[in-house]
Amino acid sequence: MSELRNLRLDSNKLTEVPTEAFEYLSSLEALYLKRNQISVIHDDAFSNLTSLRVLELDDNLLTHIPIALTKLTALQEFDMKLNNLKQVPDLSGCKDLRVLDLAGNKIKSLEGKLFQGLNLMHDLLLSKNEITKIPRDAFYGLSKLQVLDLESNTISDVHSEAFTHFNQLEDLNLGNNIFPTLPTDGLDRLLHLKTFNNPKLRSFPSPDKFPRVQSLVLSYAYHCCAFLPLIPVEPPPRTPVHESVLFPTDNEFDMSLWNSSLTDIWPQLRKSFFDLILECNKQTKKSVIQILGCESNIIAEERGLEVRIAAFEA
Repeated sequence: MSELRNLRLDSNKLTEVPTEAFEYLSSLEALYLKRNQISVIHDDAFSNLTSLRVLELDDNLLTHIPIALTKLTALQEFDMKLNNLKQVPDLSGCKDLRVLDLAGNKIKSLEGKLFQGLNLMHDLLLSKNEITKIPRDAFYGLSKLQVLDLESNTISDVHSEAFTHFNQLEDLNLGNNIFPTLPTDGLDRLLHLKTFNNPKLRSFPSPDKFPRVQSLVLSYAYHCCAFLPLIPVEPPPRTPVHESVLFPTDNEFDMSLWNSSLTDIWPQLRKSFFDLILECNKQTKKSVIQILGCESNIIAEERGLEVRIAAFEA
């Protein structure tokens, strides 16, 4: 067992992890304990897991984590979602941490440079907690963060410099919150931004604040207007039309057809005729911007931007 690399104990009825549980598993690299009923982990339970890179403890009953876990210097992915944590654990000793999932807990505060020292982290997931504000130093030290998920908290205030520590952030989810202003310093590299279901976010930053953005999921339909292209779509080239004059004889001209429509003459062409019209209309250069959630789709040309709106009534 000393050479064991991967251990799965998911979906059992474990209630605690004793000190000696993994005493002889120093080569273990991945440990999965999710979907149990663990409420206690003894302080030295992980002290011998010096090679551990992946730890999943999600969907348990934990209110805190043991001190020994904070010293797992090889840990790269730590999943603690769906527990009962009330504060962000001190993981400053986990210098190699890349992914931290704390979604679905009871965390209320991000005060105090909680992620300082985690310079390699690229994914931070904090959705479905009880966070009420984002202070200036909330993400201090996370210069390489690429994905930040804060959806479904009760965030009512975002400090104007809360995002200035980011150099590489590409995906930001702030949907389903209640803050009135979105600061943009540090968000110039965003590719994906979500601020849906936020009734207090009445005004939205201008497009020049997000020069690389590709998709937006917004609260109000009018937020998307500024992101629509200002350059008109170039019409397709016209096909030359050659005129011909016909002089039908009496035997070739049927007066009964004078007031008839094309579909009266050939009823079977009704569907194909309109299909043809629609097909011809498609010759206009297709859009790379799609507006979803408005009254209809809007076709235009832009840089690959997709905008979706979860509209509120004013």
